[in-house]
Amino acid sequence: MGRSLESHGRPWRAALVLVAVVTALRLAYVLWLCPYALIEDEAYYWLWSRHLDWSYATKGPGIALTIAGGLALLGDGEAGVRLAAPAWGAALALCVAGVAGELAPAETSGRARFWGAAIAVLAAPLQAMAVLMLIDGPVLACWAGAMWAAVRAMHRGGRVAWLGLGAAIGVGMLFKPVMLLLAVGLVVHAAASRRRLSLAPGWGWWLVGCVALGAMGAAPILVWNARHEWMTLTHLLGHVGGGSEAGAAPTPGIDRRLAWMGEYVGLQVVLGGVGLVMGVLGAKALLGRREDSASRGRVWLCVWSGVPVYTVYLAVSAFTRVEGNWALGGLIGWLALAGAWGASAGDRLSGPGRHLRRAAVLVGVVCGLGMLRLDLVARVPVVGRLIPVGRLMVGPSLADGVQRVLEDERVAGIGDAPALVLTDHYGSASQISFYLNSGAAPNRTPARVTCATGVMGRPPTQFDLWPDTRADDERLLGLPAVLIGSRAEVWATMFTSVHDAGPITGDHKGRRAFIGIGYRGGTQDTEAAGG
Repeated sequence: MGRSLESHGRPWRAALVLVAVVTALRLAYVLWLCPYALIEDEAYYWLWSRHLDWSYATKGPGIALTIAGGLALLGDGEAGVRLAAPAWGAALALCVAGVAGELAPAETSGRARFWGAAIAVLAAPLQAMAVLMLIDGPVLACWAGAMWAAVRAMHRGGRVAWLGLGAAIGVGMLFKPVMLLLAVGLVVHAAASRRRLSLAPGWGWWLVGCVALGAMGAAPILVWNARHEWMTLTHLLGHVGGGSEAGAAPTPGIDRRLAWMGEYVGLQVVLGGVGLVMGVLGAKALLGRREDSASRGRVWLCVWSGVPVYTVYLAVSAFTRVEGNWALGGLIGWLALAGAWGASAGDRLSGPGRHLRRAAVLVGVVCGLGMLRLDLVARVPVVGRLIPVGRLMVGPSLADGVQRVLEDERVAGIGDAPALVLTDHYGSASQISFYLNSGAAPNRTPARVTCATGVMGRPPTQFDLWPDTRADDERLLGLPAVLIGSRAEVWATMFTSVHDAGPITGDHKGRRAFIGIGYRGGTQDTEAAGG
């Protein structure tokens, strides 16, 4: 199929058809078939979209603007929040396909684009990001787009590609500052491979435009942070210092640090899966082709693009536990290399290569089908215990638990004040707020829901910045509240009296609800606030 398409001058057709079909199926799933409630971060970003701003405490404004667009089209519900996720997944797959096509010889570029798109579509973590509206999907799409533009600008003599590179980095910055690490990787690559660069005449002026566009993406984040005591920088440095939302932790020993580092490396291998293995082998094979030395620079660009992000988070893992998705940008280059290698030799691909290609398809299809209904997979003996289905389903259960307690006459609002709900985590506060106050919450009691960590002496969250969610609002003093999470003795420092309202049915964390009478404000006792 790849050869016939190329012979007819349509080297993109197979990749475009694949991505279009998969995206249509994902969109239908998000609109009508998805059984999952909003997870914590999705609900948190939904709240951001209702408080549009130049930036936010931990990320830029991109995710809030994206969700706001979906809500404007579909209304205030789960589908509206997730509407753009399949589109970002499509952009990611097409950009990986574009990079793969640049790595392969002209006669197999169409096949390489198809396999680049296929590897991206089938990679397990990227499949999840194409149906859940999280930061990583847009960031990785921008990362791949920037890599594609960089190949064109640095190794194909492209001029306009410099502007594409700056725009991709700038848009990515609006979602997450990690895009700066890609820029570092490209600079290192340019220095290390300067003899292999193929630059257009006058490329320096186009580079100026590239930098200007990238700076435009960073500008709103910098302006907002300058007005808010550099909260984003404090948040990022908190990771390096081993801090967390629970406050400063004891200094970890060497054994714990090594365990974190080992876990980080293991997660990158697991998340990369077959695509990562194919990418590493592909880089080795493509670099070993003496007859095509001009392509080596493009291969090295894919390798260097991931080195800074992998290295930085490896260093961070020596101080604190690192989430596996934080360094996923480093995977994009390997997926492009996997696509190019999987197609470069056509049917003559060596035995291990053919087996890996088949394994990538098989594992990707199985993972993709399983992800559609993890709630059913969780019922399978042994395997089910490994599925974090509670994270995907708990939102309505939390809201049900709060609704049950809100019916208690002791927590009714006083005068015109709405019922008050306090939690010990931004995620649970966001989920409760969505399933009590959004268009997805019929027949619920509207409530003022907020995260109390800021008044517990722990690092502030976005809740502490909005007037309608601040827990230190003096107008809340004296009010009763429903309390979710933490321990009774912690809440007792903030209320005249606290009463146990029982466990929350269906909560995978086993949290309890409490009734607080007479809100007195926060406590600065950080040690007591933990837990």
